[in-house]
Amino acid sequence: MSELTRDEQENVVRQALELEISMQNGQKQLSDLEDEEWEDYDDIPQKPVRKIAKQNPVTPDYSTLPKFEYTFQTFLEDNRREKPNILSMIFSVHPFKRGLSIAGICVAFSLVFSSFSFVSPVLMALVSLGWTIGSFMIAATVAYWAYKRSEYSKKEKMLSESFMHSPGYLNAKAQADEAARLKQEEVNRELQQQQARYDEEYKLAKEQYDTVILPQYEKERSEWEEQHKQKKQAVSNRLAEDKEAQSKLYETTKIIPAQYRSMDALSYIHQVMSTSDYNLREAIEMYEKELSRRQEAERIEQMHRANALADEQNYRLMEQNRHMMEQNDLLAEQNDLEEKAQRHQERADFVKAVQRHNTNKYLKQSLEKKK
Repeated sequence: MSELTRDEQENVVRQALELEISMQNGQKQLSDLEDEEWEDYDDIPQKPVRKIAKQNPVTPDYSTLPKFEYTFQTFLEDNRREKPNILSMIFSVHPFKRGLSIAGICVAFSLVFSSFSFVSPVLMALVSLGWTIGSFMIAATVAYWAYKRSEYSKKEKMLSESFMHSPGYLNAKAQADEAARLKQEEVNRELQQQQARYDEEYKLAKEQYDTVILPQYEKERSEWEEQHKQKKQAVSNRLAEDKEAQSKLYETTKIIPAQYRSMDALSYIHQVMSTSDYNLREAIEMYEKELSRRQEAERIEQMHRANALADEQNYRLMEQNRHMMEQNDLLAEQNDLEEKAQRHQERADFVKAVQRHNTNKYLKQSLEKKK
């Protein structure tokens, strides 16, 4: 170290610092270039997509077909005409209305004459008969409706199948199917024309993609990759040159110890030497003092953080203790109130006991006087 003058020492430190800065910048550039290989260049353009014309199936319109209508009331009316009997005459086309009406009349008759039934056995028999007929009519109505409903379902199914195979219905259905077929043919023709337009558009787009877009992309990407490769190689070469130059500088001068060849150490030593008359040894001694100062500052900072953490923990502990004391005070107050209430109750019980004793004593004395 003594073979070089102070200015020569400063020049060595400056060169080492400049090479260290250049090497770090080169390493960052190299890392950025490696990241660009995966991120920066655009993806390959999307290929054209062949459109498919949407199918639109036509369904026949059966809303205008003849409707089969055969109601339960119509069935009951036909049954009354075709198979007349006492039940069909009674219930007619409204079983529930007729049956419940008859039952209501019988019940009303029974209620009216029940108050006079004690006068005559005949009236009593009529009242009993009214109740019996009324109850029977309710059950008969339900049974008649269920039986006729079952017959109606069978006949309605048979007539419906017969209607569906009738010439008028089949002819109307055939007309609706034919109209739908003709409409479907028209839709299919329009669909074919639309698909032909789509195919022509796809053909032109595919040709443009294959002959212009994709070759242009591949050419530009190849050029970018070549430029990127050259740039990366140039940065790598410069980084290798800087490393070699710095290593050679350290080996030939041998004035900067290995532990002071970091960016932080070189920056501090160079700043001291460039702004003062200190030589390299003195600058290193000042750097050592700076490291000691930093370590002491870090130690103090850690101590402050530890103290702050301890203060916070103590504060939380004090808060917990204060909360516990408040809870204990509330509990003590509650216990005191309970004790007062208990004493009050005991006094009240004592007063009641005395009153009962006096009352019993008074009653006993009164009884003895009467004797």
